[in-house]
Amino acid sequence: MASIAPSPLAPAQRYGLPIPVGWYHLCPAQELAPGAVRTLTLFGGQWVLFRDQAGTAGVVEPYCRHLGAHLGVGGVVDGALLRCPFHKWGYDTAGFCRDIPYAR
Repeated sequence: MASIAPSPLAPAQRYGLPIPVGWYHLCPAQELAPGAVRTLTLFGGQWVLFRDQAGTAGVVEPYCRHLGAHLGVGGVVDGALLRCPFHKWGYDTAGFCRDIPYAR
């Protein structure tokens, strides 16, 4: 089994930040029911927090990649996806577009 040597550089030198990854408290879990969509202003920008019908929470950028609709204003949870209010593009909890209803 091969081993990988750790980088001699500190995280701040490698990533430009003192802590490259971390966990941040956004809201208590009980405040976000399955199917809920919420807009948050954090870290100098807006984010959309939602919980899919299975109970998995996700945080995504607020604007649809198609025409820029705000997913937190009129966006609805449809199963495992957050649907855009304009043309119903579906985004998963990781922020990837997983469904375009009128495309293959």
